[in-house]
Amino acid sequence: MTLGLAPESRVLCAVSGGADSSALLHMCVLLWRSGGLAALGAAHFHHGLRPAADGDETFVRALCGGYGIPCAVGRGDAKAAARERGMGIEEAGRALRYDFLLGAARESGYDTLLTAHNANDNLETMLLNLTRGTGPEGLRGIPQRRETGGVTVLRPLLSVTREEILKYALAHKLSYREDESNSDPAFRRNLLRREVLPVLRGINPNAEAAAGRAASLLAGDEEFLSGLAGQELASRREGDGSFPVSRLLELHPSLSSRVLREMCRAAGLAAPNSAHINALLALCASKSPHAAADLPGNLRARRVYGALIVGKAQPSGLPSGISVNVGEAQPGVVNNSFNTFYVCGDTIRGAVRVRSRQSGDKAAFPGRGGTKTLKKLFIDEKIPLERRGAIPVVADDAGVIAVSGFGVDRARAPREGKRTVCIQLTMNN
Repeated sequence: MTLGLAPESRVLCAVSGGADSSALLHMCVLLWRSGGLAALGAAHFHHGLRPAADGDETFVRALCGGYGIPCAVGRGDAKAAARERGMGIEEAGRALRYDFLLGAARESGYDTLLTAHNANDNLETMLLNLTRGTGPEGLRGIPQRRETGGVTVLRPLLSVTREEILKYALAHKLSYREDESNSDPAFRRNLLRREVLPVLRGINPNAEAAAGRAASLLAGDEEFLSGLAGQELASRREGDGSFPVSRLLELHPSLSSRVLREMCRAAGLAAPNSAHINALLALCASKSPHAAADLPGNLRARRVYGALIVGKAQPSGLPSGISVNVGEAQPGVVNNSFNTFYVCGDTIRGAVRVRSRQSGDKAAFPGRGGTKTLKKLFIDEKIPLERRGAIPVVADDAGVIAVSGFGVDRARAPREGKRTVCIQLTMNN
């Protein structure tokens, strides 16, 4: 078993304490001691799930101390993270673990992070993803290599079976910890190991290697299609991050789904699933010029006329802290700005206030035709639906006086010989 690492590599090895990671660490130590690595460290993450995990941490600390290498240890609460992030415990634990491992690598100047995923893990992952109805990205299994934030993540044992790793551990008399949860049939991965994999090996004794070849072929296809999707985004995406709906509908589904997936990822959704992509495709196919779909992580996909935008959900009401001030206008000053309005004082009825648009609101503005409802005005101006409630409307008991960005209703405009008042909108935060 060779690791394929360059002598100048600065390596951080993820160590759980199990046989796989203990064997990987031992290989790294031998390579490091022979001058085959520039630097070597280990990292261990405690998920806060198992009572025995305290013992795993103690074991890994002692193991690293015996080798004379530094060991970074992190702790998290996978159950709490799952609740907060709206995901499964296993998925949340993985996110916490990689956040810690990548952070530890960057903090200590390691350029390579090694994990001990093996051929059995890869086959199990492919089968689990198959039962979920995954696409090619999931069926390609665990990636051998990926780049993230200046750190290269490598899985050098991905083509090595668990049986081969156990033989290595036995031959080198390595100590390791057994995870008691690995024998619990309540976990789907364990059920696969006990019930499904033996059947597959009965059909093909080299099932893991066959799955590895299939994963490699799928990875090549996925890389090609994702590259095309990236070209689409680069050439047609607008400066505000939107993408033309008409183009998404023209593309082959294999490409449009990947374009949408990359849009989700760029907005912060690391693992968009088929339900998310289908929801976005439905927005594109909708006959309504305005539609939206909520996504995890306080994200929202919005159809705004002919464009699709994926980003943080925006508040639909007025900005907080906005207020209205009414005072006497200076003589001769009648110019309006977006948030300062000069109004004939004789037209004001009751208290002046600032609010969102209400049903039935009407006004007439210079250069915009006759009297229209604000709903019709906002539609004509192609203002996105979710932004309309955030446009300040100045009103009194008689109705609309002015609208931010549009000006003063013609019926409220200053008149010669009449008292003029100045109405100003201000933000107090």
